Amino acid sequence: MHSKKSALTKEKRYVKLIIYFSYPKVNDMRILKRAAIAVANRFPLLSDESKMKIYCACITDPESAASRHLELLSRKPDQRMYADMRKALHKYGMFYDEYAVYGCDVNPPGDYITEAGRMTLLSHFNDKSAFSLFADKYSVYSLFRDYYKRRLVRVSRSSDYEAFASFYNDCAPAFAKPLRGSCGNGAVILESGDNTKALFETLSHGEGYVCEELIRQNGTVRDFNPDSVNTVRFTTVLKDGKVIPFYPFFRMGRKGGITDNAGASGVMVPVDSETGRLGKVGRDENGRYFNRHPDSKIPFDGFLLPEWDNALNLMASLARTVPAARCVSFDIAYSANGWILVEANLRGQFIGQQLCCGKGLYTELVSLL
Repeated sequence: MHSKKSALTKEKRYVKLIIYFSYPKVNDMRILKRAAIAVANRFPLLSDESKMKIYCACITDPESAASRHLELLSRKPDQRMYADMRKALHKYGMFYDEYAVYGCDVNPPGDYITEAGRMTLLSHFNDKSAFSLFADKYSVYSLFRDYYKRRLVRVSRSSDYEAFASFYNDCAPAFAKPLRGSCGNGAVILESGDNTKALFETLSHGEGYVCEELIRQNGTVRDFNPDSVNTVRFTTVLKDGKVIPFYPFFRMGRKGGITDNAGASGVMVPVDSETGRLGKVGRDENGRYFNRHPDSKIPFDGFLLPEWDNALNLMASLARTVPAARCVSFDIAYSANGWILVEANLRGQFIGQQLCCGKGLYTELVSLL
């Protein structure tokens, strides 16, 4: 355990050095390019999105980030705040936008799990072989098929057409999302009555999509926002044979939105992992706080998610499916078939957990290595 933590500390320092020496005051694009190559070579598991965020952190300035997030800051930005933002970037690898989202003009930035360090941290929990098993949404479906309790097909190559045509004929309207997408980006509802061949050609363009039956939610879980599938994000840690739920939270979409993601203005509320009881206050990534859903007006305080024991049993079964993956983010939903898996991610973010509990969770997560 000591060697893992030591290696993790070294890699965090490496990221800090890359960001520090890439700071735009150098005004030398060759240094930026070398930094990007160094990141790619040193951290092959970093997604292209993470690499781009590191690059953007190197070439933007704190003033621009602060102006984008004025509503999240406790005071008017000034030179003192900009200096603190640079310090957080250099010392902790915290991007300027993260500084604002987490309210680090008030909250100490040192213990937050940042985007720059997230994949490095996860690579110490999960074997390299596990990442290939979670390569895309269809690969994940293949791993956890029994827990989906609904049909799902891949649309990315010509050989997928027959399965898609049968699925669309039987299941439309249906839900489609990019094969390698995240945060609900690109998700669409496939209405019935479209030209099947033309629809297939559209969806299979590029990296492709996965298409699945619509999830029918029940009762008050649905009533929070009937337009989206409202889910619980369970990040699980497998340690010494025990499954540890790491700060679960409930996500709800907004009126007219088909996804519950916080990045799409969704609302997040902490969940007591033992009882399934919602916390008193929810929030979104725009810095707004709510004690009830802003559209449906259903209060959060005291609301008990149904059949919570079954949700915990599902979580434990999911977490033990791939022993090489010790830290996984699972999204589950309460449906007409009980609790089901929506999707799983080996590269899950920690924004929701840290916003819901109002603190950084780096030290706590590292203690579970």
